[in-house]
Amino acid sequence: MPIFKDRVALVTGSTGEGMGRSIAFTLAKEGAKVVLNYGTGLPNNVHAAEKVLAEVRALGGKGYAFKADTREEDEVKAMVEGVIKLYGRIDFLVCNAGGDWSMKDITEIDQEHWRSVIKAEVDGVFFCIKNALPYMREARFGRIIAVSIAGAGHWIGPPYDYILGKLARVSFIKSLAPLEIINGITCNIIAPGHTPRLTLRQAVEAAKHATLWKRRTQALPQDAAEVVRFLCSDEAAFVTGSVLELAGASS
Repeated sequence: MPIFKDRVALVTGSTGEGMGRSIAFTLAKEGAKVVLNYGTGLPNNVHAAEKVLAEVRALGGKGYAFKADTREEDEVKAMVEGVIKLYGRIDFLVCNAGGDWSMKDITEIDQEHWRSVIKAEVDGVFFCIKNALPYMREARFGRIIAVSIAGAGHWIGPPYDYILGKLARVSFIKSLAPLEIINGITCNIIAPGHTPRLTLRQAVEAAKHATLWKRRTQALPQDAAEVVRFLCSDEAAFVTGSVLELAGASS
């Protein structure tokens, strides 16, 4: 029997070519109802979401896709309420959506870009957790996982706003974890190193066969997905406040 049968997962930033999509595929393969999330940045986001959603269903999971900019609380609130209306619960919340990576000197970063990145990295996680947590507390169960980056605490140089946001995620989750474990809710961070983008077909095959490409030194999006799978499982019921790095040879 799939280990996540009847569980509901909301994965933000999950229709692109990175970790969010692989996480969605892996949870779907294990029987979860997976709610995808995509933002407003690109005109082809709806088409990408439809393609990812089709694969989620082909892998055996049920699913739905919500358009919501996680930087805006009203959109996050509407998305969470939509999930509850659809499925009646949220068991897993994966905060993957983040800001733009821009390798600019500190003197070249304008205020608009800085605020946009901080809103995506910090406000977005706050809005998602704030709105999903009451339902998890009521159910006395939940798994909250935020995505940071390997080595963020020792990072030198740009992207300054992006790294600041990733470090803030770690501090936020670590401060939340000891309080929420009494409600049956774990809060953890995964911190991958650089992960390459995969084609849709590669991501699907990796989800089906997690041992693909074993002889390598670089982490793939699927490696992050496998860690999320563990953190959502019953075996990880008392793993909380942790930062799990998937650095590979790139950090």
